Parts: sequence; C-alpha cells; structure tokens
Amino acid sequence: MLLLASPAVSAQPRGGGPAATASEAARRARPRALPFAAAVVPGVLVHGSGHFAAGDRSVARRLLVMEGIGLGMVAAGGVPLYLTGASRHYAAPQVGLIVTGIGVFGMSWLADLYGAASGGLEAVRPDPGAPMEAEAGYGYVYDPRFDYRQFAVVSGALRPGAWRFAPSAWVALDDDNQRLRLEAARRLMGTRSRHPTGDASTLEVTAALTHHRYPGDEFAVSTGEASVAGRLDMARLGSSLAGSFAEMSLGLGAELTSYDVPGAGADVGELLLVRFGYGVIVGRPGQLHGEATLYYDHRRDTFTGGISPGTGPGSGFAGFFGADLLLYMGARWGVHAGFEQGAARVAHLGLVMRMGESP
Repeated sequence: MLLLASPAVSAQPRGGGPAATASEAARRARPRALPFAAAVVPGVLVHGSGHFAAGDRSVARRLLVMEGIGLGMVAAGGVPLYLTGASRHYAAPQVGLIVTGIGVFGMSWLADLYGAASGGLEAVRPDPGAPMEAEAGYGYVYDPRFDYRQFAVVSGALRPGAWRFAPSAWVALDDDNQRLRLEAARRLMGTRSRHPTGDASTLEVTAALTHHRYPGDEFAVSTGEASVAGRLDMARLGSSLAGSFAEMSLGLGAELTSYDVPGAGADVGELLLVRFGYGVIVGRPGQLHGEATLYYDHRRDTFTGGISPGTGPGSGFAGFFGADLLLYMGARWGVHAGFEQGAARVAHLGLVMRMGESP
C-alpha cells in the first residue's frame, strides 16, 4: 500500500512585519528542554502541559480541550458498546467513534510534543502536487503465515484539476501473489479545488477498488470502499504548531472473498475504515523538501493485517501503526519510504518521478 497524497511543502512566513518576525524568532529561540519534558510528563495525561510550561497558554488550553473531546468520543462509543454486548449489529458506529476519539486524543498529545520541542516552524502554503507522478520500488513483507517476502512495487498518480486517480500494484517476486488497487479522489477544499484554504488544510472524498490474489493459497479478496479524508494545518491552533498537520479519514468498505475450491462459494464482509496521523513538513521547494507522517490505520485487509496482542501472528481486532516519508530532491525526483507493523511487518522504498508543471 502506497501513500500518494500530495505534500504540503512550501514555506512562507505569515505577515506581521519585522517586529512580528523578530518576536517569532525570539520565541523559537527559547530553551525547549523543560517544555518538552513537561509534554512527556505530565503531558501524556494532561495534554498541553508542554505549551503551558513554554508560556503559550492559549494553545495549551486548545490542546486540553482537544484531549477532552477525544475522551468524550471514546466514552460516547464505549458505553453503548458495553451495554449492547458488542453486538455486531450495532458495533460499527460505536467502534468508529471509539477509534476516532483515540485518534483525536493521540493527535493532541503529538501536537503538544511537536510544539514544545520545536516552537513551530515557518508557516507553509501547500504544494498542489505534479499533474502526473510515477513510483517504482521494492517492498518487503514478513508474515509467517505466507511464503511471500519480496515484492516489486509500482504506483502512480494523475491529477486533472480537483481529481486524483492513483493506481498501485504489489507483485510478489518469490511467490504467486498480487495486490492491485485503484483510487479515485475528488478534492473539495484545499489546493487544486474550487475552495482553496490558503494553507495545508484539505478535504476530499475517495473511492477505491482493490483485488488481492493468493493463487498458491487458492483464494482471492476483492474490496470496494468509500471514505472522506481531511487534513488540518495545525498552525490554525497556534504558531507553535506551524509546520505540522493532523489528518483523519473515515469510511466503509465491503469485501468479497472467493475460493478456488469447487463448491466452496464465497464470503462477504464489511470493513470499518478509520485512519489518523500526525505529520511534519520539511524543507522548501527547489531544495530537499517533503513530509514525514506517523499514523494508525484501523483496516485489517492489507499485507500488514491487524495487531493481535498476546495471541501471536494473526489479524487481530486492532489495526496497525505506520510511518511514511516522502522527500523530493528538487522539482523532478524524489524518494518514498514506509514501514508498517501489525500482524505482519511491511516496508517499502521507491523512487518517485514527477511530470508536468504544477499549477
């Protein structure tokens, strides 16, 4: 699975004149050791502690409120889930609320860590992405349940206006296994849309089809899905968070598992799709630039599968964690690396080529 979202990478200071610029520089130059320590303890429980120690009480309050909202969502989903005995007929919206609440809770803490450690970077305007992009690379999957390990990975992105079409393929080199995927997305807000936000914030809707063949194991899985994804430029919460972003997507999917065994029939299942992450924008256009993201993905139908604590290999009730790095070395070439840990361990490294002029 490759991430092909366009990066927000261009840096420009926001206005206020020389006095404001000097004030921002002085604020960022303050010692950060104490605020960062406070963001860790007691900040892991009281979000905003790092900003409070740094003297930025307005952002500290906003992060504390964000934490409270996350905990409230967990309670709003967890209590009905408990009272209904986690019935599969009612669990989807409740689990979705719980996972989303955990995401809001986690992102408020990561924001406190980031702002306490950095004091904020220069404000940024988003890079709309090249009209065409292609990637080729290598993937590695360690899953003791299957024989495959080595993969050829290819993907691309075509961006006509507010649309994005992104095909990708993982093809095993040491086994008979292929995963093919096609995404189609429409940008509703942000760059390349009719409603620009003026920063890295975006909103888009996505539909995708995936077909994963396991010929050696005599089955295949086909998935259709739809989701809504948003990215928030964290500078909107305070200048100490400039240069970072939070993102979240929510959706539903349906999957069909077919078996290459006479009379076996097929199984139909549903997917709850929740993904959240926190990222940092690095560099500036014309030089080394890009973004790095830490994320959690609740889906369990990928190579990575779901974490299954204490039960050994398998697709557990939780999703998986990942890290993604996309760096462009100028306007044309870039590298894309990622790592995911769930029931399996997945890593990839690819070379990216951009084509066409960005608007």
